[in-house]
Amino acid sequence: MKVSDAPFVYSTFCSLFCIAVGLKNNVYVTFGPRRIYPNLWLILLGPSSAYRKTTSIDLARTILFRAFDDIALPQEFSTESLCQALSKRPYGAIFHGEFLTFFGMLNKNYMTGGKGLLADLFDSPRRYIRELSSSKFEIQYPAISIITASTTDWFLQQIEEVEFRSGFIARFILIPAWSKEIEYPFPNPRSEQVEEQLAQLLLAITTAPQGEMKISNKARDVFTQFYKETRPMIDRTDPEIRPSMERLLNNYTFKFAMLIEVNKSLGQNMEISEESMKEAVDHVNFLLKQLKILRQKEISFSDFERKQKKILKLIEQAPGRKIARSELLLQMRLSKRDLDFHMETLIEQGVVEIVREPKYTGKRPVTYYKLSNHKISPP
Repeated sequence: MKVSDAPFVYSTFCSLFCIAVGLKNNVYVTFGPRRIYPNLWLILLGPSSAYRKTTSIDLARTILFRAFDDIALPQEFSTESLCQALSKRPYGAIFHGEFLTFFGMLNKNYMTGGKGLLADLFDSPRRYIRELSSSKFEIQYPAISIITASTTDWFLQQIEEVEFRSGFIARFILIPAWSKEIEYPFPNPRSEQVEEQLAQLLLAITTAPQGEMKISNKARDVFTQFYKETRPMIDRTDPEIRPSMERLLNNYTFKFAMLIEVNKSLGQNMEISEESMKEAVDHVNFLLKQLKILRQKEISFSDFERKQKKILKLIEQAPGRKIARSELLLQMRLSKRDLDFHMETLIEQGVVEIVREPKYTGKRPVTYYKLSNHKISPP
């Protein structure tokens, strides 16, 4: 039974999130001199409430709260209260319905150093010591997971280039949904029986695993080949999204592999198999593709770039993927001179073409702009 009509991509990663939280800080892989724990930071991105972003988060929270009574971290906190909580219990989950509200909280005066603190704790250091004005806290091998959401447009408008290049945003997995596979006119009623069954299954598969999860030789071969194929592509990509891509490759591949192995083996196998690593690689490849689409079509760091991408989106959404010049002027609210400046750039880049079609009245032909077939493809 599918509980909601949320996009399948939300369901997939929310399921992995539940397993990650359920494992707490009990399972890890060794990666060089450090440990990687399977904690996840997720941002669900979508156009509107119809995509059920909040519903997906609420369902994950409901299942986790049914299964565990010790995983909730506060939605709002100070650096001192968070350090105090984690010094007693170095694992847990933060649930927040809107990322930008959460991000704004981290920029408040009482949260000085909050982003840096969370970024440090994401990497699960062996021993983290925080000295504040009145207290000293020690946190060992923390495993904090975060799940939040935002509308795609608002998120990308508000997050600046420096934040994308920083280590904080790069630790989050951006999960955009471009369409819904199904649409329910009326949402399914809540089923406490289904929720309880899922909670009990989650509890069963996350209780047994303890300690280091080994990586089989075949799984190592899969990752090595993936790394060799992917690293050059990342090196060539825009610097704004390169930190996020590097984090997916070098960190999240192993997190996913652990979570998939636990799920496949029902918590009985402590070695990552070839099949689990291949599935983890598929997840990372999918997310790398989504990042490239976001950068190409959505992420802008200047007013000029923002307007160009809006023009491309208007053309792409128009019937036949072409739009009359008069309609584009109206939609963009630009002067003729400014529009010509943008269109000349797009035409020279080979992204847009000019088409002139006669009016039915036989008068002067109408100028249309259309996307070049080989340059822009919808997600």
